[in-house]
Amino acid sequence: MKHPQEVEVWYVILAIRREMAAGMRRHGLKNKEIAKVLDVSDAAVFQYSKSKRGCAVVFPDEVKERIGCAAASFETLEDGAVAHGLDTDKLVRDLNRKAKG
Repeated sequence: MKHPQEVEVWYVILAIRREMAAGMRRHGLKNKEIAKVLDVSDAAVFQYSKSKRGCAVVFPDEVKERIGCAAASFETLEDGAVAHGLDTDKLVRDLNRKAKG
């Protein structure tokens, strides 16, 4: 029987990295940039993208979405607004109105 920490290290962390890499790729990062952010090799990122690493744990869609939001820290405000279906022009107007007091 595996200890919980072994399961985390060998399965869960790899699955989280796989989802993070996928999210960063959706936001336009290249494998080399993803590898640097995740502090893993380029080869590891390639294996995540080809489902050869980190596949033992499959997260529900809601969890994948939340992990993807963590990867969204690499996007612009406009990218985030569009991803959440917000009207960017209205958002800018509202922000300017708030800034003026």
